[in-house]
Amino acid sequence: MGLPLAIFGQPKFVEKRAASDSSLQLNIVNSQGQVVGLCQVTVHPLGNPQSYWFQTDSLSQVRIPHMLPSEIEVVPQNLAYLNQLFTVETVPAEGEITLTLTKRDERIDPISITGAVNPQAISKTLYSVEVISSKKIAAMGAQSVDAVLQNQSNINITQDAVLGSRVQLQGMSGADVKILIDGVPMIGRLNGNIDLSQIPTHQIDRIEIVEGPMSVIYGSDAIGGLINIISKKPDQPGLHLDAHAYGNSVGWRNFDASGQWRYKNWGISGFAGRQFSYGYDMDPSTRLIDWRPKTKIFSGAQLQYRADKAEHQWKVQHFYEKLTDRSNAESNLTSVGGYTNYYYTERLDFSHNSLIHLGPNCDLNWQNSANFYNRDKVSYWRNLVTGKQNLTGPEDQDTTLNRQLNSRAILGSRGSHRLNWLTGYEANAETLSSHRIKGLSPLYSIALFASAEWHIRSWWQIRPSARWALNNQFGRALSSESPWNISPFIPSIQSKWQISPHLTLRGSAAKAFRAPSLKELYFLFVDINHNIHGNTQLQPELSDNYTATIEYRHSFASGLGAVFKTNWFYNNVDNRIELALLDQRYNYYQYINIGKLQTQGLTPQFEYYGANWSTKLSGTWVRSQIQIDTSSQQQGWNSVQAVWNLEYNWPSPDISANVYTKFNGQQRGFYSNGSTYSIEQFSMVDVVLAKTWQWQAGQQLIPISVQLGCNNALGVRRIGAVGLFSTPHNTASQNLNISPGRSLFLALKVTL
Repeated sequence: MGLPLAIFGQPKFVEKRAASDSSLQLNIVNSQGQVVGLCQVTVHPLGNPQSYWFQTDSLSQVRIPHMLPSEIEVVPQNLAYLNQLFTVETVPAEGEITLTLTKRDERIDPISITGAVNPQAISKTLYSVEVISSKKIAAMGAQSVDAVLQNQSNINITQDAVLGSRVQLQGMSGADVKILIDGVPMIGRLNGNIDLSQIPTHQIDRIEIVEGPMSVIYGSDAIGGLINIISKKPDQPGLHLDAHAYGNSVGWRNFDASGQWRYKNWGISGFAGRQFSYGYDMDPSTRLIDWRPKTKIFSGAQLQYRADKAEHQWKVQHFYEKLTDRSNAESNLTSVGGYTNYYYTERLDFSHNSLIHLGPNCDLNWQNSANFYNRDKVSYWRNLVTGKQNLTGPEDQDTTLNRQLNSRAILGSRGSHRLNWLTGYEANAETLSSHRIKGLSPLYSIALFASAEWHIRSWWQIRPSARWALNNQFGRALSSESPWNISPFIPSIQSKWQISPHLTLRGSAAKAFRAPSLKELYFLFVDINHNIHGNTQLQPELSDNYTATIEYRHSFASGLGAVFKTNWFYNNVDNRIELALLDQRYNYYQYINIGKLQTQGLTPQFEYYGANWSTKLSGTWVRSQIQIDTSSQQQGWNSVQAVWNLEYNWPSPDISANVYTKFNGQQRGFYSNGSTYSIEQFSMVDVVLAKTWQWQAGQQLIPISVQLGCNNALGVRRIGAVGLFSTPHNTASQNLNISPGRSLFLALKVTL
């Protein structure tokens, strides 16, 4: 604590336990008179520059100094309740002060932690944030993150049979979208994308989607925005156990179990599971299986310690996947055979996070992580007559090892009605090794960032921010003898206007960058089918981004509520990095910088919450324009999406019904030679029914939940495509696989 005080000075607060003869009993309750758990309490005596800081006990009680009149600020650790400021002028007749906290309407104004030191309601943030809660995720019956995001507007999810899922946000591809788990950046991109199907859903508390660049806080890869996946914490007192089972009609059989235990300040949780698919083939006459067989095994554990002024977490997670890829049969005069490729993916992640309250208005969030990613390809030639198989040549085998160490800290103030600040650092070291990558150097970077949130008026806030960074690979040399280079300076500014208690306007302007990945710099893969080269001369992608948002959030009486939001965005990207076919005679591909990519769009959204039902209607229009170089003409195209979700609950039998629909208009894309391709429009519909029973087991009621659903009720399997040609990873086709088709699923959850 000495260093922050030395830098920023002594804060004007006193942590104090007042003597009993000059103190008052303070009780904090909810609207039913029940305790709300641990709370931070700050007493601001009127006319006194000092503030006094306290922590309640587990019964939400604490003694405070008799210094009335005072303003009393209450910050509950239970995020289900709002932070509130009370003015207390006199002591009640009973000699105790009781403050009643208001419960937050999580549907209308959920919590977000992304880009901040402490969790806060999204209505208070200066960013445009979408939050998908664990309740919404469970209602979908989704088994992985890509299936969750498939139901969101302004997000496009596509699938590759071998490389997995690909995400697009604001018209920007996966390489420009940062994926975080609890604020830790994921590694192991394939073709620039993180495979979100490798992230199971049952341990997710919420998913936060920030639209627009976040490069000031999170650095490279955050040009188009970021997706932060927040894990569940062991917050519930006592012992709790869950078990899930899932199966569908297109080959998936899943099971996982989790448990958590909490006693006083300590909490521990763990989970383990297996997801298995024997694959699904739409043409049984061939050996090739359209939707490859997969086996996924995952596990993890978390330890949490929560004290009066600090919260510490240690996590470990492991993921393993085996994918089987079989070629069609090939015959000659003597035998019939085919290739069988096995892809083994393994992730091992360690992380530590500490949230330390340095005072009533100052907090430190410190995070460290170590991430390990392995992907092995093992190729066999199988004789389909004798059943024997042998390893193919060494050029067909590959092992990719990706390692990352990351450390970041954010020190920030809160509670000021005039000026709050935030500053921090991020240090990152990444290595990549492979049979196909030569001359590799590790990538090191260190950055400092800062922002100030200024309340110009009670209804107007601005937040200028900036990031300064050094790295060892690209940019302007720090000196002729230094190994460090200066990365592009990244500024941004956000502004928020609170027009009324429910109506908010936001605007932002920001620069962002994406550094070339190690694969793009050093990749080398040459065999009979591939001739792909990295490029050590690549420059970072640079972008300018502008956004504007109008948002209306209102919780009405009797549990009713509504949200209306419209977001406009504009991205202008220079030095776009693409894999280009430079010489068709030799099938020679290389990563290069091309000209400009521009995307702009509009996303209107409406949500309504009734007593027993809710609905969401949203749409997205995106205009994309590409100019390959200064001598070529600019090409442009439009794409649209529409989403409609409906939920209805019958409280008495405890049954719910959910309908998820999404229309994807014609999609367009481009190649580095200036040619474009198009993909036909299609629609997806999912229907899910759920029922919960309370099973009496002795003195205990055990909730049992059953879901019955239909995914892809319209039965879309393949859609037409025009202008596609072969790439280093895919064969040209006039049809794209979208889904195995209509499938029924059954899911069971038991909670102890």
